[in-house]
Amino acid sequence: MIRWACELQVILGGSFIEFDGENACNVFLLCFPDGSTFAHKKDIPTQFENCYYTTGDTENILRTPIGRIGVTLCWEMIRYDTVRRLAGKVDFVLAGSCWWDLPEDAPPERQPLREYNQRLAAETPARLAGLLRVPVIHANHCGRVTAGNFPGADRQQTRQLVGATQILSGQGQILASRAFDQGEGLVCAELEGGGGRRTDAPYPTDYWIPDLPESYINAWNTLNPLGARYYRDIAVPRYKSACR
Repeated sequence: MIRWACELQVILGGSFIEFDGENACNVFLLCFPDGSTFAHKKDIPTQFENCYYTTGDTENILRTPIGRIGVTLCWEMIRYDTVRRLAGKVDFVLAGSCWWDLPEDAPPERQPLREYNQRLAAETPARLAGLLRVPVIHANHCGRVTAGNFPGADRQQTRQLVGATQILSGQGQILASRAFDQGEGLVCAELEGGGGRRTDAPYPTDYWIPDLPESYINAWNTLNPLGARYYRDIAVPRYKSACR
């Protein structure tokens, strides 16, 4: 990433799992053409993600040569904790998601939940822009992933990655968008930064920004600790073995 940023003279950002010898984190790295880098580690893994990395930091602001940039990775965008860290302190936000859908073989009665999940994924970046009143640039994964079900791992299941790559104004207006079902591609738009940051009334004390269904809350409360156990007992020893 650093080499590409330098060779192409662009600012390049992306996230990956980094193991430091003791723990693995989901690291967002922003690379500049002069070789300098700025990083944020996702604060809390989401559900299955706990199998592969652990908690990061709560410093969602990158202080860069082009301004103060907020970074939000996937479900960091739907928690008021993140909003409170960024409110009035950033010029714009870089965000990214790898937001999975329900399994493709989920029973028909779960179709309303699938539709809700896809709406939530698509609408979350605009909601964040509106709350912070700064532009949001959101990169989104697309495609399908097939893997063992969790936690049983007794069968394979396929999940569609949903959501949309979007560029949004500080008012939450979509300036450019490419939905998950349009496949890979790029979006471009011109942005005006600064000047509209929200610094007035306090935000709600709620944990979640959207009113999540009970099934989401149950998954968060049950799958997070199950994944953390897998990470401790299986993932970390494998990481350490691979590094020898």
